[in-house]
This record gives sequence, structure tokens and C-alpha cells, in this order.
Amino acid sequence: WPNRTALGLPMQFEDPRGDFQEGLKKRLNDKYIEFIDLLPAFRQSNNFPLYFAGDGHFRESGHKLATEIILKGMGYPNEF
Repeated sequence: WPNRTALGLPMQFEDPRGDFQEGLKKRLNDKYIEFIDLLPAFRQSNNFPLYFAGDGHFRESGHKLATEIILKGMGYPNEF
């Protein structure tokens, strides 16, 4: 997505597999495994950088955002 790069992918990278998230969600739900999609909130975040540039793993800021999304999805209050 714009202004986020990792692993040498182009700025406007399109995954050739199509909508991978929806397929993953369906497969997990079919097995009664809860799925919380972090991607939309990561795309909307203005906090940079969320990932290490060389390998795509979360930085501290990425872990914090993921934690907030998961806790909110579990019904915890917005203040952490």
C-alpha cells in the first residue's frame, strides 16, 4: 500500500493471489478458528514505521497496533 515498503516490493504491489485475506478468513472460520484482520487498520495507520524494512517483521509500533486491534476485537475498552 502507498508509502509502505518492505522486502523490496513496489509501492503499489498487487498480490497476484487476489483477495488472500478473505480466503484465509473463510478457511479459518470453516474450522471454527476466530480471525481478526489486522490489515485494514495497518493500512490506515499514520504511525511509521510499523515493520522492519529488511524482513517485514513488526517493529514495537507494529506490535502495539496489533495488540490494540486484537484487544478491541475481543471487547476490551479503547484505552490501553
